[in-house]
Amino acid sequence: MLIAMLKVLPTQDQEVASGAGGTVEADRCYRRFDVFEKLETKSYGEGFEVAGELEVDGYLYRDFDEIIARHMDPIMDNLRLLQEHKRFGLCSGTVVDRTSVERAMMRVSADNTLLHYSLLLHEEQPGHGALHWCVSGKTVKQELIEVTPRGFSLWNNNFDSLDQLISWFKRIGWRNSQKLRRDYKEDRKIKVQVLKEKRGEHADPEGKLKRHKGLGSVQTTTSGMQTPGNRSVSSYRPESNAATPYGMRSPASVGSMAPGSLGSAAPGSSGSAPASVASSSGMLGNNFFLLWAV
Repeated sequence: MLIAMLKVLPTQDQEVASGAGGTVEADRCYRRFDVFEKLETKSYGEGFEVAGELEVDGYLYRDFDEIIARHMDPIMDNLRLLQEHKRFGLCSGTVVDRTSVERAMMRVSADNTLLHYSLLLHEEQPGHGALHWCVSGKTVKQELIEVTPRGFSLWNNNFDSLDQLISWFKRIGWRNSQKLRRDYKEDRKIKVQVLKEKRGEHADPEGKLKRHKGLGSVQTTTSGMQTPGNRSVSSYRPESNAATPYGMRSPASVGSMAPGSLGSAAPGSSGSAPASVASSSGMLGNNFFLLWAV
């Protein structure tokens, strides 16, 4: 089994240049994926080769290039669409702090029976969204919006776009939220158990290690994949993360096409892979794809 990490948030606060910000916790910057090799058995001689078929989130791919083109890049595109949606945060997306958004929603909904909602990035599930909603000034509820290569999912209901998800939520979802939420939690428990069994004992031989152990107080801008420049050993200084390999880079702006972009097939793939479009604010640019064996 392999672990993939997709950079979904910048490792440095946007205000760091002005001296008001700082580094961001590593656990909030990367979304993690289990990559399973589709082999019945793996001999000693095959141990140094990656299987010809790889599974990520239930989807099958032939190699890492196809995973990047048809799984990681579409997720990044959908995260960008989430942040560009008119309902993302408040004041045209300038207010995205959860506490501020929820206080405003409770205040505005206190004197009416209308449904009020807002979209944000999920604080505990990097790489996913959150739907915050309330009625009649009651406590604001938060629902997980799963971001997938195919679109978005709320309570195991899949949608191609956020507008479809919101339309369904306004017509059906919120009125049946208790049952849908309860069923979703039960289904999630089953999936977690199945995934645990699928990972096998080799990933945690004695059951003592916590899966996806936290990265702790890792300084994301001064450690890890830092790229030394053309300097002497004594003059090295902290730099930005290593650049994404040329063939995996996202376009610098909307309208640019990356290798294997829209309309062309991903390496080893029979279908076309959408190109990833970098956010104009730099929030989703230069995403990294790191792998190691477990």
